[in-house]
Amino acid sequence: RNNSTMATSSPPAQTTLLIGGSNGTATLCAILGDKSKPVNANHTLRVATRSSRRFLDGGRPRVWRCKEKKHLSDVISADFLPTRILTHVGSPDSVFVYGNDSNEKSNAFSEGNGSNSNDNTHTDLSQLEQAISGISSPDNGGIADIIVLACPVSAHLSLLRRIARAVYNLDARGLLGSSNR
Repeated sequence: RNNSTMATSSPPAQTTLLIGGSNGTATLCAILGDKSKPVNANHTLRVATRSSRRFLDGGRPRVWRCKEKKHLSDVISADFLPTRILTHVGSPDSVFVYGNDSNEKSNAFSEGNGSNSNDNTHTDLSQLEQAISGISSPDNGGIADIIVLACPVSAHLSLLRRIARAVYNLDARGLLGSSNR
């Protein structure tokens, strides 16, 4: 066979935005941000949080570690059946800090060179709008494909309102077009 015609199996590109600052967010960062796993090869992971303390370490996205107990059988998972422990070590590609003020305009932080590398700069976008749209984002993930609320349920309504407002603003400006991927 001609090697140039053989397709390599790599997952499709995907950008996930985690909104929150909980232990669940940290665990998802370890699992989804673990680039040593082939399933995460084309996955861009963003975190939007109210406080940078937890998700930034020296101005860079913090690396998280978690252990997953995985049953060897997908059919039955019982404590007496054999298991294995998987360790995940990963970090988000970029972190966006949105404050209580809906007009925050501070810079996002990334695993890369620390500057906003995306050429589509719109300095008037809020951090949440940048995280959703990918505009002025330090990663190359484009528009978020999925948004996960990884926060206490009591915060969901106010966050959903904030997300809806950001999406409406981006759509009204024509900034939610098709992704360049």
